[in-house]
Amino acid sequence: MISGVKLVSVKIQDGPPSTEFTRGPALVPADELRAWLEATRSDIGQRKIRLPVWFEMAGMTVKSTRIGAADGPDVIRVKLRDSALGVPLGDRARRAARDGSTPAMWLEGTWEADGKFSVTRFIDVIPADQAAAATYVEIEARP
Repeated sequence: MISGVKLVSVKIQDGPPSTEFTRGPALVPADELRAWLEATRSDIGQRKIRLPVWFEMAGMTVKSTRIGAADGPDVIRVKLRDSALGVPLGDRARRAARDGSTPAMWLEGTWEADGKFSVTRFIDVIPADQAAAATYVEIEARP
């Protein structure tokens, strides 16, 4: 114990969420979402967020990733860090893109500087017929 605080080691894994999430801002306009994401970095305890992320594929290779369904000015290009996951996101994207679609996934993690998202949990692939409804982010609720 340090200063009355008990330190506990926690292994990050693909699994059930450890807390509740609430709906956050919309994906557009991208400038407002980017400002909100940057603000979560300075939040005490850096709360986790959930993002819908689209994977642009070149054949079976991940070309780039973005927050926002349609490519254009109202998307945020994002670099994903998936080292905490058991199965790399590229493998999941390749499986989801076998039909030639642009796969999208709900991912949980923390926002970092310079457009990086540290993924701590893969939630699910977003089915193509539900992708249009993935227009928002979620944030870990305060206790």
